[in-house]
Amino acid sequence: MNKFKKVGLSALAGSLAAFAANAGELAVSGSAEVTYHNDSGSSDTTGNPFGLQKKVKFSGSGELDNGYTFTFMTHQLQSAAGWTSAHLTLDMGDMGTIGFDQGSGLGHVGGIDDVTPTAGEEVWHGLGTSTYAYYGPGTTGSTSAWNYALPTIVDGLAVNVNYVNQTGGGKTNADGNSGATTSLKGSGTDVIFSYSGDMVPGLTIGGGIGDVDSTTTATGSYEDNVWYVKYAMGPITVGYSEFESRYTSTGTANGHDGNVWGVSFAVNDNLSVSYGESEVSFLTSGYSGNAINGSGTQVEQTTEGVNISYSMGGMTIRGTQTEGSNMDGTTGSSDELSEVSVSLAF
Repeated sequence: MNKFKKVGLSALAGSLAAFAANAGELAVSGSAEVTYHNDSGSSDTTGNPFGLQKKVKFSGSGELDNGYTFTFMTHQLQSAAGWTSAHLTLDMGDMGTIGFDQGSGLGHVGGIDDVTPTAGEEVWHGLGTSTYAYYGPGTTGSTSAWNYALPTIVDGLAVNVNYVNQTGGGKTNADGNSGATTSLKGSGTDVIFSYSGDMVPGLTIGGGIGDVDSTTTATGSYEDNVWYVKYAMGPITVGYSEFESRYTSTGTANGHDGNVWGVSFAVNDNLSVSYGESEVSFLTSGYSGNAINGSGTQVEQTTEGVNISYSMGGMTIRGTQTEGSNMDGTTGSSDELSEVSVSLAF
Protein backbone atom coordinates (compact mmCIF):
# COMPACT_ATOMS: atom_id res chain seq x y z
CA MET A 1 0.00 0.00 0.00
CA ASN A 2 1.25 3.44 -0.88
CA LYS A 3 1.29 6.12 1.76
CA PHE A 4 -0.63 9.06 0.48
CA LYS A 5 -0.66 11.46 3.40
CA LYS A 6 1.84 12.46 6.07
CA VAL A 7 1.22 15.12 8.68
CA GLY A 8 3.35 16.33 11.59
CA LEU A 9 2.32 15.08 15.01
CA SER A 10 3.34 18.10 17.03
CA ALA A 11 0.17 17.74 19.14
CA LEU A 12 1.02 14.12 19.91
CA ALA A 13 4.60 15.07 20.71
CA GLY A 14 3.30 17.66 23.14
CA SER A 15 1.14 15.09 24.92
CA LEU A 16 4.22 12.88 25.26
CA ALA A 17 6.38 15.67 26.64
CA ALA A 18 7.21 13.55 29.67
CA PHE A 19 9.10 11.25 27.32
CA ALA A 20 10.82 14.14 25.48
CA ALA A 21 9.63 12.88 22.11
CA ASN A 22 10.37 14.63 18.87
CA ALA A 23 7.53 15.31 16.44
CA GLY A 24 6.69 12.23 14.38
CA GLU A 25 4.60 11.53 11.34
CA LEU A 26 1.31 9.86 10.51
CA ALA A 27 0.77 7.70 7.43
CA VAL A 28 -2.62 6.63 6.11
CA SER A 29 -3.29 3.61 3.91
CA GLY A 30 -6.23 1.39 3.13
CA SER A 31 -8.14 -0.72 0.67
CA ALA A 32 -11.64 -1.37 -0.65
CA GLU A 33 -12.78 -4.80 -1.82
CA VAL A 34 -15.96 -5.69 -3.71
CA THR A 35 -16.86 -9.32 -2.99
CA TYR A 36 -19.24 -11.93 -4.39
CA HIS A 37 -19.83 -14.54 -1.68
CA ASN A 38 -21.86 -17.71 -2.35
CA ASP A 39 -22.23 -19.84 0.80
CA SER A 40 -24.04 -23.18 0.66
CA GLY A 41 -24.23 -25.78 3.40
CA SER A 42 -26.32 -27.73 5.87
CA SER A 43 -27.54 -24.71 7.84
CA ASP A 44 -26.79 -21.71 5.62
CA THR A 45 -29.36 -19.01 4.86
CA THR A 46 -29.33 -17.38 1.44
CA GLY A 47 -28.75 -13.61 1.49
CA ASN A 48 -27.38 -10.85 -0.70
CA PRO A 49 -24.09 -12.28 -2.03
CA PHE A 50 -22.49 -8.91 -2.89
CA GLY A 51 -20.61 -6.77 -0.40
CA LEU A 52 -17.93 -4.11 0.06
CA GLN A 53 -15.15 -4.53 2.58
CA LYS A 54 -13.41 -1.34 3.71
CA LYS A 55 -10.09 -1.00 5.52
CA VAL A 56 -8.36 2.18 6.73
CA LYS A 57 -5.08 2.10 8.64
CA PHE A 58 -3.34 4.96 10.46
CA SER A 59 0.32 4.45 11.41
CA GLY A 60 2.28 6.94 13.51
CA SER A 61 5.92 6.97 14.58
CA GLY A 62 8.43 9.17 16.38
CA GLU A 63 11.70 9.19 18.31
CA LEU A 64 12.65 10.05 21.89
CA ASP A 65 15.71 12.05 22.91
CA ASN A 66 17.49 8.88 24.05
CA GLY A 67 17.12 7.26 20.61
CA TYR A 68 14.18 5.01 21.48
CA THR A 69 11.46 4.98 18.81
CA PHE A 70 7.71 4.59 19.27
CA THR A 71 5.01 3.50 16.86
CA PHE A 72 1.23 3.63 16.98
CA MET A 73 -1.24 1.86 14.71
CA THR A 74 -5.02 1.81 14.55
CA HIS A 75 -6.97 -0.13 11.96
CA GLN A 76 -10.61 0.28 10.97
CA LEU A 77 -12.26 -2.69 9.30
CA GLN A 78 -15.81 -2.52 7.86
CA SER A 79 -18.14 0.46 8.12
CA ALA A 80 -19.91 -0.34 11.40
CA ALA A 81 -17.14 -2.03 13.37
CA GLY A 82 -15.30 1.09 14.54
CA TRP A 83 -11.59 1.07 15.27
CA THR A 84 -11.21 -2.67 15.54
CA SER A 85 -7.53 -2.92 16.47
CA ALA A 86 -4.61 -0.82 17.67
CA HIS A 87 -1.23 -1.03 19.32
CA LEU A 88 1.45 1.23 20.81
CA THR A 89 5.09 0.06 20.92
CA LEU A 90 8.39 1.41 22.26
CA ASP A 91 11.57 0.09 20.65
CA MET A 92 14.37 0.21 23.25
CA GLY A 93 17.15 -1.07 20.98
CA ASP A 94 19.28 -3.71 22.69
CA MET A 95 16.68 -3.96 25.47
CA GLY A 96 13.95 -5.18 23.13
CA THR A 97 10.52 -3.75 22.30
CA ILE A 98 7.58 -3.38 24.66
CA GLY A 99 4.06 -2.82 23.41
CA PHE A 100 0.42 -2.62 24.44
CA ASP A 101 -1.99 -4.37 22.10
CA GLN A 102 -5.71 -3.93 21.46
CA GLY A 103 -6.43 -6.70 19.01
CA SER A 104 -3.73 -6.20 16.36
CA GLY A 105 -1.75 -9.33 17.26
CA LEU A 106 1.74 -8.09 18.14
CA GLY A 107 2.80 -11.63 19.01
CA HIS A 108 0.62 -14.31 20.60
CA VAL A 109 -0.26 -17.98 20.05
CA GLY A 110 -3.54 -17.18 18.27
CA GLY A 111 -1.61 -15.19 15.69
CA ILE A 112 0.24 -18.31 14.49
CA ASP A 113 -2.72 -20.71 14.44
CA ASP A 114 -2.37 -21.02 10.65
CA VAL A 115 0.67 -19.57 8.90
CA THR A 116 0.66 -21.98 5.96
CA PRO A 117 1.15 -20.38 2.52
CA THR A 118 -1.90 -19.23 0.58
CA ALA A 119 -2.65 -17.13 -2.47
CA GLY A 120 -5.65 -15.61 -0.71
CA GLU A 121 -7.65 -16.88 2.25
CA GLU A 122 -7.17 -19.78 4.67
CA VAL A 123 -8.43 -23.24 3.69
CA TRP A 124 -11.25 -22.94 6.25
CA HIS A 125 -12.31 -19.43 5.18
CA GLY A 126 -16.08 -18.85 5.44
CA LEU A 127 -16.92 -22.38 6.62
CA GLY A 128 -19.00 -23.27 9.67
CA THR A 129 -19.90 -20.91 12.48
CA SER A 130 -16.47 -21.14 14.13
CA THR A 131 -13.89 -23.35 12.47
CA TYR A 132 -10.14 -23.91 12.69
CA ALA A 133 -9.26 -20.48 14.09
CA TYR A 134 -11.91 -20.72 16.83
CA TYR A 135 -11.01 -24.21 18.04
CA GLY A 136 -7.29 -23.74 17.51
CA PRO A 137 -4.80 -22.17 19.89
CA GLY A 138 -5.19 -18.62 21.14
CA THR A 139 -7.11 -18.50 24.42
CA THR A 140 -4.98 -15.65 25.79
CA GLY A 141 -5.64 -13.39 22.80
CA SER A 142 -4.33 -9.93 22.02
CA THR A 143 -6.98 -7.70 23.64
CA SER A 144 -5.57 -5.43 26.38
CA ALA A 145 -2.31 -7.37 26.18
CA TRP A 146 1.22 -6.40 27.16
CA ASN A 147 3.78 -7.69 24.68
CA TYR A 148 7.57 -7.91 24.88
CA ALA A 149 9.71 -8.74 21.84
CA LEU A 150 13.16 -9.88 22.93
CA PRO A 151 16.18 -8.24 21.31
CA THR A 152 17.96 -10.18 18.57
CA ILE A 153 20.22 -12.77 20.20
CA VAL A 154 20.70 -15.03 17.19
CA ASP A 155 20.24 -13.83 13.62
CA GLY A 156 16.88 -15.01 12.33
CA LEU A 157 15.43 -15.80 15.79
CA ALA A 158 12.41 -13.83 17.05
CA VAL A 159 10.80 -14.39 20.48
CA ASN A 160 7.67 -12.69 21.87
CA VAL A 161 6.09 -12.86 25.32
CA ASN A 162 2.41 -11.88 25.56
CA TYR A 163 0.59 -11.22 28.87
CA VAL A 164 -3.07 -10.41 29.56
CA ASN A 165 -4.05 -9.49 33.10
CA GLN A 166 -7.59 -10.85 32.76
CA THR A 167 -8.67 -12.62 29.58
CA GLY A 168 -12.12 -12.78 28.06
CA GLY A 169 -13.30 -9.29 29.00
CA GLY A 170 -13.28 -7.63 25.59
CA LYS A 171 -13.15 -3.86 25.10
CA THR A 172 -16.06 -1.96 26.64
CA ASN A 173 -14.87 1.38 28.01
CA ALA A 174 -13.59 4.43 26.10
CA ASP A 175 -10.01 3.70 27.11
CA GLY A 176 -10.29 0.12 25.89
CA ASN A 177 -10.39 -1.73 29.22
CA SER A 178 -13.12 -4.22 30.07
CA GLY A 179 -14.61 -2.44 33.05
CA ALA A 180 -16.58 -4.31 35.72
CA THR A 181 -17.74 -7.74 34.57
CA THR A 182 -18.12 -11.26 35.92
CA SER A 183 -17.25 -12.91 32.59
CA LEU A 184 -13.49 -12.42 32.92
CA LYS A 185 -11.22 -15.44 32.98
CA GLY A 186 -7.84 -15.61 34.67
CA SER A 187 -4.55 -14.09 33.56
CA GLY A 188 -2.93 -15.52 30.45
CA THR A 189 0.62 -15.79 29.11
CA ASP A 190 1.89 -16.77 25.65
CA VAL A 191 5.43 -17.35 24.42
CA ILE A 192 6.04 -17.69 20.67
CA PHE A 193 9.15 -17.98 18.53
CA SER A 194 10.25 -18.24 14.91
CA TYR A 195 13.60 -18.98 13.29
CA SER A 196 14.50 -18.34 9.66
CA GLY A 197 18.27 -18.03 9.71
CA ASP A 198 20.87 -18.83 7.07
CA MET A 199 21.46 -22.38 8.28
CA VAL A 200 18.88 -23.73 5.78
CA PRO A 201 17.94 -21.01 3.26
CA GLY A 202 14.19 -20.80 2.71
CA LEU A 203 13.30 -22.71 5.89
CA THR A 204 11.22 -21.18 8.72
CA ILE A 205 10.28 -23.01 11.90
CA GLY A 206 8.22 -21.67 14.76
CA GLY A 207 5.79 -22.40 17.53
CA GLY A 208 4.38 -21.28 20.84
CA ILE A 209 2.76 -22.22 24.13
CA GLY A 210 0.06 -20.45 26.09
CA ASP A 211 -2.04 -20.85 29.21
CA VAL A 212 -4.91 -19.10 30.99
CA ASP A 213 -5.41 -19.58 34.73
CA SER A 214 -8.69 -20.70 36.22
CA THR A 215 -10.71 -18.28 38.38
CA THR A 216 -13.79 -18.46 40.59
CA THR A 217 -15.79 -16.49 37.98
CA ALA A 218 -14.89 -18.70 35.02
CA THR A 219 -14.91 -22.42 34.43
CA GLY A 220 -11.52 -23.97 34.16
CA SER A 221 -8.07 -23.31 32.81
CA TYR A 222 -6.70 -23.43 29.26
CA GLU A 223 -3.48 -24.67 27.72
CA ASP A 224 -2.39 -24.32 24.09
CA ASN A 225 0.59 -25.29 22.01
CA VAL A 226 1.32 -24.96 18.31
CA TRP A 227 4.26 -25.52 15.99
CA TYR A 228 4.82 -24.99 12.28
CA VAL A 229 7.36 -25.32 9.48
CA LYS A 230 7.53 -23.57 6.10
CA TYR A 231 9.95 -23.99 3.24
CA ALA A 232 10.28 -21.78 0.18
CA MET A 233 12.17 -22.91 -2.89
CA GLY A 234 11.91 -20.65 -5.90
CA PRO A 235 8.24 -20.03 -6.76
CA ILE A 236 6.97 -22.86 -4.49
CA THR A 237 6.27 -22.56 -0.75
CA VAL A 238 5.02 -25.44 1.39
CA GLY A 239 3.91 -25.35 5.03
CA TYR A 240 2.57 -27.57 7.81
CA SER A 241 1.27 -26.80 11.31
CA GLU A 242 -0.19 -28.69 14.28
CA PHE A 243 -1.90 -27.54 17.48
CA GLU A 244 -3.30 -28.90 20.75
CA SER A 245 -5.85 -27.02 22.83
CA ARG A 246 -6.83 -28.28 26.29
CA TYR A 247 -9.29 -26.86 28.79
CA THR A 248 -11.19 -27.90 31.91
CA SER A 249 -14.83 -27.12 32.57
CA THR A 250 -16.55 -28.02 35.86
CA GLY A 251 -13.86 -30.58 36.56
CA THR A 252 -14.05 -32.33 33.17
CA ALA A 253 -11.18 -32.18 30.71
CA ASN A 254 -11.90 -31.36 27.06
CA GLY A 255 -9.88 -30.43 24.02
CA HIS A 256 -9.20 -30.24 20.32
CA ASP A 257 -6.32 -31.33 18.12
CA GLY A 258 -5.73 -30.00 14.63
CA ASN A 259 -3.39 -29.71 11.72
CA VAL A 260 -3.25 -27.75 8.47
CA TRP A 261 -1.00 -27.91 5.43
CA GLY A 262 -0.74 -25.83 2.30
CA VAL A 263 1.30 -25.25 -0.84
CA SER A 264 1.45 -22.10 -2.97
CA PHE A 265 2.94 -21.52 -6.41
CA ALA A 266 3.88 -18.13 -7.84
CA VAL A 267 3.26 -18.60 -11.56
CA ASN A 268 4.81 -15.20 -12.24
CA ASP A 269 5.11 -11.81 -10.54
CA ASN A 270 1.35 -11.26 -10.84
CA LEU A 271 -0.36 -14.68 -10.64
CA SER A 272 -0.37 -17.07 -7.65
CA VAL A 273 -2.32 -20.24 -6.84
CA SER A 274 -2.54 -22.35 -3.66
CA TYR A 275 -4.18 -25.45 -2.19
CA GLY A 276 -4.47 -26.69 1.39
CA GLU A 277 -6.34 -28.90 3.85
CA SER A 278 -7.06 -28.79 7.57
CA GLU A 279 -8.38 -31.20 10.21
CA VAL A 280 -9.78 -30.57 13.68
CA SER A 281 -10.58 -33.46 16.05
CA PHE A 282 -13.47 -32.93 18.47
CA LEU A 283 -13.84 -35.18 21.51
CA THR A 284 -17.48 -35.86 22.34
CA SER A 285 -17.01 -38.42 25.14
CA GLY A 286 -14.45 -40.53 26.93
CA TYR A 287 -11.72 -37.94 27.41
CA SER A 288 -8.83 -39.46 29.34
CA GLY A 289 -5.61 -37.99 30.68
CA ASN A 290 -3.90 -35.11 28.95
CA ALA A 291 -4.52 -36.05 25.32
CA ILE A 292 -7.29 -37.09 22.99
CA ASN A 293 -6.99 -40.84 22.45
CA GLY A 294 -8.91 -43.82 21.14
CA SER A 295 -10.84 -44.41 24.37
CA GLY A 296 -13.55 -41.93 23.44
CA THR A 297 -15.78 -40.90 20.58
CA GLN A 298 -14.22 -38.40 18.20
CA VAL A 299 -15.62 -36.30 15.38
CA GLU A 300 -13.16 -35.01 12.81
CA GLN A 301 -13.88 -31.82 10.90
CA THR A 302 -12.09 -31.60 7.55
CA THR A 303 -11.78 -28.62 5.22
CA GLU A 304 -9.96 -27.92 1.96
CA GLY A 305 -9.48 -24.81 -0.10
CA VAL A 306 -8.18 -23.52 -3.42
CA ASN A 307 -7.09 -19.90 -3.95
CA ILE A 308 -6.02 -17.95 -7.00
CA SER A 309 -4.99 -14.29 -7.11
CA TYR A 310 -3.87 -11.91 -9.81
CA SER A 311 -2.35 -8.51 -9.04
CA MET A 312 -2.00 -5.58 -11.40
CA GLY A 313 -0.54 -2.53 -9.72
CA GLY A 314 -2.83 -1.60 -6.82
CA MET A 315 -5.62 -3.95 -7.96
CA THR A 316 -5.96 -7.60 -6.94
CA ILE A 317 -8.49 -10.08 -8.30
CA ARG A 318 -8.97 -13.09 -6.04
CA GLY A 319 -10.96 -16.32 -6.22
CA THR A 320 -11.54 -18.72 -3.31
CA GLN A 321 -13.25 -22.13 -3.16
CA THR A 322 -13.49 -23.91 0.23
CA GLU A 323 -15.54 -26.85 1.47
CA GLY A 324 -15.77 -28.86 4.66
CA SER A 325 -17.52 -31.75 6.40
CA ASN A 326 -18.56 -32.48 10.01
CA MET A 327 -18.47 -28.75 10.62
CA ASP A 328 -18.07 -27.61 14.23
CA GLY A 329 -18.07 -31.26 15.32
CA THR A 330 -21.57 -32.03 14.00
CA THR A 331 -21.49 -35.39 12.24
CA GLY A 332 -22.86 -35.30 8.68
CA SER A 333 -22.93 -31.51 8.36
CA SER A 334 -21.24 -29.79 5.43
CA ASP A 335 -20.43 -26.33 4.16
CA GLU A 336 -19.12 -24.83 0.92
CA LEU A 337 -18.02 -21.36 -0.11
CA SER A 338 -17.30 -19.76 -3.47
CA GLU A 339 -15.93 -16.23 -3.33
CA VAL A 340 -14.66 -13.77 -5.93
CA SER A 341 -13.38 -10.30 -5.13
CA VAL A 342 -11.71 -7.25 -6.63
CA SER A 343 -9.72 -5.02 -4.26
CA LEU A 344 -8.01 -1.67 -4.72
CA ALA A 345 -5.22 -0.55 -2.39
CA PHE A 346 -4.32 3.05 -1.66
